Amino acid sequence: MNHVDRIKEKFSRGELCIGAAAALTDAAVSELYGEAGYDFVWIDCEHSAMSLVDAANHVRAARGAGAAAFIRVPSNEPVVVKRYLEFHPAGIIVPRISSLEDAQ
Repeated sequence: MNHVDRIKEKFSRGELCIGAAAALTDAAVSELYGEAGYDFVWIDCEHSAMSLVDAANHVRAARGAGAAAFIRVPSNEPVVVKRYLEFHPAGIIVPRISSLEDAQ
């Protein structure tokens, strides 16, 4: 459903995966990336004005167009991260992790 298997398969064959960042609030951007054949969309919620609803729309648009959706969450606070995990993206990128303890 989240198209991460396609990325894993390409990695296993040593192939390159192509993606692009989406920082605009309009989810049509993610849809266009998927339709253009990109493997993934990196939805940037840390350095954009994107709301939680905007991020959800980007995930749906990317999925519908065949691209995996990765979300960079706005904070490393667990209560914030959990809200984005509920969209079941292909993965999340957590900012401001500088130690093993932060990652855990």
